[in-house]
Amino acid sequence: ITVSERRKSIRAMSADQLNAFLGAVSDAPSDAGHARRTLIFEDKRPRAGVSPVYLALFTTLARAGLRPGEAFAVQPEDLDFQARKIHVERAFSRGRLESTKTEETREVDMSQGLAALLTDYLVWRDRQKLRLGLAEMPPWLFFNERGQPLDESRVRKSFARVLKRAGLSGFRGPYDLRHSFATQLLSRGVPITYVSAQLGHAKPTTTLQWYAHWLPSADSHRFVDGLDQPGNLWHQFGTNGYSEGADASPSSENALNIQGEIEAGARIRTADLLITNQLLYQLSYASVRGRTTKAFRLPDFLCPVHSRPARHLAAL
Repeated sequence: ITVSERRKSIRAMSADQLNAFLGAVSDAPSDAGHARRTLIFEDKRPRAGVSPVYLALFTTLARAGLRPGEAFAVQPEDLDFQARKIHVERAFSRGRLESTKTEETREVDMSQGLAALLTDYLVWRDRQKLRLGLAEMPPWLFFNERGQPLDESRVRKSFARVLKRAGLSGFRGPYDLRHSFATQLLSRGVPITYVSAQLGHAKPTTTLQWYAHWLPSADSHRFVDGLDQPGNLWHQFGTNGYSEGADASPSSENALNIQGEIEAGARIRTADLLITNQLLYQLSYASVRGRTTKAFRLPDFLCPVHSRPARHLAAL
C-alpha cells in the first residue's frame, strides 16, 4: 500500500460521532456525562451483547490514543491516577506479547474523564474474579470472560455492533478511535509535537505525514499583516500562544521560555510552531516523493540575530 493510499484510508470520527459511539456502548445518550455512562459498571449483564469492558477499552483508545495492541497489553500497575499517566511499554501483535511498535516506552496523558472512568472500571474489574470463577486475577487491565487478553477479532466485532447501534457507518475498526484522538487534537490547534509524543510516533514528521489534512487552516492575511507592525520581531499570529494585544516582547515569560528553546541544540531557529510545522511538512513531503533533502536554509528574517549564521536544518 502506498503512502497516499494509506492516508486516504484514515477514518476519523468527529466529536459528535465519537460521543454517539461511546454513548452506544453504555446505552447512554450521546450527550450523557461520565456519571450516566459509568452506570454500565453496575450491571451484571452486558448490554446488547457488548461487555462493559469495551466501554473502558474504547474510551481509552479514543481519549489516550493508544494503538489497540498497546491497550490490550496495559496492566493496572501501568496506571498512575495521581499524575494521570498511562505507562506504555508493551503491545500484543497477532497474539504475541512484544515491545511497542517503535520499541520505546512512553507516558501517555489521561484526561480527567478517562481517569474517572477507569477508576470506576477497576472497581467493576475486581468483582469479575468472583463472578467469573477465576482462580486468580489476570494481569491485564482488559480481559475476556476466561481471564485471557482480548482477542482482536472479537474486539472488531464488538466495535461493529456499537457502530450499528450508534447509527454510524464508514468506519473499519478500533484503530479509527486512535485516528479520532489524533485528528481532534490537531484540529484544535494542539502542538503537533505533543500529539506525536502521545501517539508514540518516532518523529513529528510521521504525524504530519498521516494527519496534515486535519491541521487547522487560518486567514493567511493575518500572517503577512503581522509584518506591518514595526519593531515587533516576535510572531504574534502563529501557534506560539500569543494573541492580539498580548505582551509579545522578549521580556515576557512566554518569550523567555521560547527563547530558551531556540537556544537549545540543533533546533529550528524560529519560535513560531506554525512555521516549524510547515517546514517539517515540506521536508516530509519531499522525502515521500523520493527527493533527497540534504539541508534547508532558513531566510534571515526567520533567524534571531543571535543565532546567525547557524540557520540550517540537519538532514532528516
